[in-house]
Amino acid sequence: MIRQIILKHYIDRRENLDAYLNKIPEIRKARELSQGGKNEVRVGLKLTVDEGLPEELSEELRASLHKIPRDSFVIVNPHRTGGGNGFKQIMFNQAFSDKPANLVYMVGLDQFPIDTEEALGLLNELGDKVERDNALYALGSRDVPVVLGMHLINSRRRIIHELFNTLAAPEGAYRVPNPPANVTPAYAAIGECTTGVSIMNHAHRSYPEMLKQMAIATQNANMTGNAADYYLAIRAPQLARIVTGYVRSIENPFHGKQSQEQEWLGSRKMIVTQTAELGKTDVRDMLYQALINPSNTARLSEFYPKQEVVEVKDLMLEAMVGL
Repeated sequence: MIRQIILKHYIDRRENLDAYLNKIPEIRKARELSQGGKNEVRVGLKLTVDEGLPEELSEELRASLHKIPRDSFVIVNPHRTGGGNGFKQIMFNQAFSDKPANLVYMVGLDQFPIDTEEALGLLNELGDKVERDNALYALGSRDVPVVLGMHLINSRRRIIHELFNTLAAPEGAYRVPNPPANVTPAYAAIGECTTGVSIMNHAHRSYPEMLKQMAIATQNANMTGNAADYYLAIRAPQLARIVTGYVRSIENPFHGKQSQEQEWLGSRKMIVTQTAELGKTDVRDMLYQALINPSNTARLSEFYPKQEVVEVKDLMLEAMVGL
């Protein structure tokens, strides 16, 4: 059985390009490691390239594509297409539906190794669980502490935002049993719904309905940003079984420098705009109920300062009520 692992990555500077270039040997190594196993692993790429990338870096990128195995799935898009479109291009690409029982993985290129037997084995174990439990969708949780910002307070705010989205899904949907000791405590207790590793089972009987629901959501809201990830995470468990498991990961890398205020300005805008878009879809009521439920505020306040929990909650509610 073929398993498609699509590495998703954004390139706007030398550091991001180097992260991709350094990954090319891993792509070949993953192919070697999978040979002789029960599942053939094919590793492809979904690269989003900023229009402002200097020409000399763009030339390096173009030349590097010839080093990718010829049968690999590769998409290179300009920045203006949006991360949400890239997410949908992987998770719902009909090219994969023509293959028998294919599982499609979306894996963040710079956070998840694929070149060791252990790392690839854990990804395959998660795929095995999808097949064994006849699941529609799967999330691979990070086995290291999660950092979502250069500044600690901004990282906490981003995590709180993600946790409210998790709480909009059915209770316990994304909680993984027996978490490693060093994972982020709030994620260990509640679960994380957007991790950087997702699996879609194109052979599942509910896949056509999930595809339809995503298409309707895309008609009603702007799904070019992170709202697409959040929507799928909330909606999929309503349709069918999902599964979770821990995978090998590294801490999220950050490039460049921003003041705390500058970074929060961008994060705040993302939280408001993406919540507003979710408010235009059929998961609106689920998210709204998660936000107004006082027990959820209390629960998150066990892990983070209540002032920050309330701040993020109010931002999300304001975004939804303002529609």
